[in-house]
Amino acid sequence: MKIRTLLLISTTLIGVINFSNSFELAKADTGGEENRLLEVPISQAVPTVDIAVTKDALKGWNLQTKLNNFRFAPENVNTQNNPGEGHAHVYLNGKKLARLYSSWFHIENLPPGRNKITVGLKSNTHETLVHNSKKIEDTEVIEVAPPTK
Repeated sequence: MKIRTLLLISTTLIGVINFSNSFELAKADTGGEENRLLEVPISQAVPTVDIAVTKDALKGWNLQTKLNNFRFAPENVNTQNNPGEGHAHVYLNGKKLARLYSSWFHIENLPPGRNKITVGLKSNTHETLVHNSKKIEDTEVIEVAPPTK
């Protein structure tokens, strides 16, 4: 009887440990990574990002991301960090809009007024890339007129 109880407790504890590890990974992917920084090593070429936002001919806005010394590597997300690769996050007015794995992204709507669109580079393990403690990102401001009546 004591052996079965011990086995049940052990199994339950292992399940709790596994669950808590899964929770930490899930929590890290829901915004917790925004506070983790990864300084680009001196030995590595510093990545740069430049964005351009243009009005789409039909509807919305097209975001183009131009990179130097960095490549999108969606196949390596959530694996070990490799210098010069990862993904990016797109922010609209300070709120994360999407994860970015390629150079182009369509934004369907922007609210009337001043809109800040930012793209920041991330490592494979979701840390924000920084150089000299400054985030590697670029921002464009788009003014959207209120709808006409």
